[in-house]
Amino acid sequence: MAIKIIEISPKTTPTPSDKVVAHLAIQNFKWINEQNLQTGVSSLAVMFDWIVNKKGVAYVRKDNDIIPVFGANTINGKSYLRCLKNGSWSDELLELPIITT
Repeated sequence: MAIKIIEISPKTTPTPSDKVVAHLAIQNFKWINEQNLQTGVSSLAVMFDWIVNKKGVAYVRKDNDIIPVFGANTINGKSYLRCLKNGSWSDELLELPIITT
């Protein structure tokens, strides 16, 4: 199963210049399985475990691009999620709207 992440919370505005700090602030992810239209909201811990340990596939769609989401860790061992586009960390998660429901 692959899921598309569509909203986040909380959203730090304005986005800190340190993008890792901005990504660490995201604690919840709203997602949709586009195949069966199932939706849900998962905490960072649940989503990180699903992607990293259970080999789940998550992505963000921007325009016509599908950008994969991966788990990452700070040098202090804090876990967070981040997009990888063209071989570099990118910030599409930070551009998503705030969870509304």
